Amino acid sequence: MEGTAGAAGGPGERPAREPIRVLVAADALVREALRHRFQEAPEVALVGEAEGCEAAVRRARELRPDVLLFDPPTPRGGADAARALRAAAPQVRLVVLSGAVSGLQARILAGLGVSGYLAKAATTGELLRALRAAHAGGTYFEPTVVGMLLPRPGAPTDRELTVLQLAADGARYREIARRLAISERTVRFHLENLRRKAGLLSRDELVRLARQRGWIG
Repeated sequence: MEGTAGAAGGPGERPAREPIRVLVAADALVREALRHRFQEAPEVALVGEAEGCEAAVRRARELRPDVLLFDPPTPRGGADAARALRAAAPQVRLVVLSGAVSGLQARILAGLGVSGYLAKAATTGELLRALRAAHAGGTYFEPTVVGMLLPRPGAPTDRELTVLQLAADGARYREIARRLAISERTVRFHLENLRRKAGLLSRDELVRLARQRGWIG
């Protein structure tokens, strides 16, 4: 059965578990640091490396790792990778590293189905917890931002923020609807909801306010 290796041993022994197959995508210095940190972690098998979002998704499609551990080169890189990975290799779990974690990024990534989000400076123990959680189908987010993921009355929903981010990037309603597999009417509904919550009249005002408050990039 997958997840075990070899036959059962003597009384009281457990069959060895196969390691978590991890693809690391980051710049050269971060990849070297992670290789060093995982040397003493037999539960992790580094199966490949990449640099940048496109290479990370391509290698994930080729290697089919259990988890892609990604340090994006730009703040929005984690969200871009999540969307691309969902289309190219949906069975691969994504754990995003960040030089500076934020509640905004946490909410966006959680809304995109990312399995983990934590600081690049996290301890090896935290990295292993995130990888274990992702491999088991769960999630692990930086403790400092977990509270920011809880819904609040009047707060933007994850889907509303995703729609607003795409609108702020210049996507038209039809394009947003296509990318999110929803109707144009639903796109308008989400933006109207946000305008109502913010007490604003125009989309431009909404985008300016959302950026000031750190809701979107």
